[in-house]
Amino acid sequence: MIKSSNTLSCFMVFMAGVLWGTMAIFSKTLTQGYGFSATEVVCLRGLTCSLIVGIVLLIKDKSLFKIRIKDLWIFAGNGIFSLVLFNVCYFTAINLVGASTACILLYTAPVFVMLMSSLFFKERITLIKVCAMILSFAGCVMVLSKDFKANLAGILIGLTSGVGYALYSIFGKYATKKCYSSLTITFYSFLIAFLFLLPLCDFNNMAIGFSADLYSYLWVLGAGTVVTAIPYFLYTKGIESIENSKAIIIASIEPVVATITGVLCFGQSMGILELSGVATVIFSIVLLNVKSVKNY
Repeated sequence: MIKSSNTLSCFMVFMAGVLWGTMAIFSKTLTQGYGFSATEVVCLRGLTCSLIVGIVLLIKDKSLFKIRIKDLWIFAGNGIFSLVLFNVCYFTAINLVGASTACILLYTAPVFVMLMSSLFFKERITLIKVCAMILSFAGCVMVLSKDFKANLAGILIGLTSGVGYALYSIFGKYATKKCYSSLTITFYSFLIAFLFLLPLCDFNNMAIGFSADLYSYLWVLGAGTVVTAIPYFLYTKGIESIENSKAIIIASIEPVVATITGVLCFGQSMGILELSGVATVIFSIVLLNVKSVKNY
């Protein structure tokens, strides 16, 4: 039963990474097609996600809305220091060093997750985890390095986005250890992120974006559902049963899917180096799940 549960949890995390990998479809449409700023897109994702999850909670079990006041710091930390910090730094890094370099810097997150999980949750730093982490990062670099750009400020901000991304695993694990539902964690984390970002939005610009056509509402709904509510729920549910350091490496399938999405949807090219990177990331995920080496 435990083995089956772990397999399902790994699959949930994997699917979260796959869905996150399609984010460019929604973000490019909303920013380039409808004129929303990156901050406004993140804010709208938070609003849509919290509304969708809130409706699910109302239907499923209203008691899941209840949280203890002493645990509010977990949800505030997840919403502000993870979701807001990660997204703002990531989009800023994209502007400074380009999307590929920003994504490479973002995927330093497994290093931070492994170190913080060892410190806070006493997770073992095993040889196989270290090898898988190195392979995963190397694969991400191969997939994305074609357009690598060097800029000190951009690199530092990009690394900070990796820290913010890593913190979701840390705060999420704390919340699951407090026996909160994955739906509860997702709801409050995104609600707080939305409220924090709302004052930073340009409401006139948002009104113009929504007035373009009715499809803008569908794209916002898709962004809040397909690349936000569903994958964050899956990831949060997954880390209930598997270690953070393992989950974050499995989720590194995201840049692989993002690259494939770029090829299929935006006409980007993929050469031998990129294909080798895809294979390397997949191998790192398989390596983590080979029974004969899992204890090393």
